[in-house]
Amino acid sequence: PETDWILVLFSSDSCESCDKVRQLLKAQETRLLHIQEVTFPKDNFLHQRYAIVSVPIVLLAGVDGVVVWSFAGTPHENLLSDALSALEIIPPKNP
Repeated sequence: PETDWILVLFSSDSCESCDKVRQLLKAQETRLLHIQEVTFPKDNFLHQRYAIVSVPIVLLAGVDGVVVWSFAGTPHENLLSDALSALEIIPPKNP
């Protein structure tokens, strides 16, 4: 996609926590950020390729493919938004 960043959610059809993470990611949408979900078992080959054995896992990578931030589990909303703000993907929250 024509964006500077990609945020990938590795998930599973049977993962209840993944629903919470989907909502969290949806709230962070911006034109600079492409959000992609990689679901097990549909995208099992990608889960295997990247050795994903538990979900949810969230990865943030630049256009060069280098992962600059990741989290296993359900990240707190501020944790994700702070990371995106620090990288100037979203504006910082007002104090």
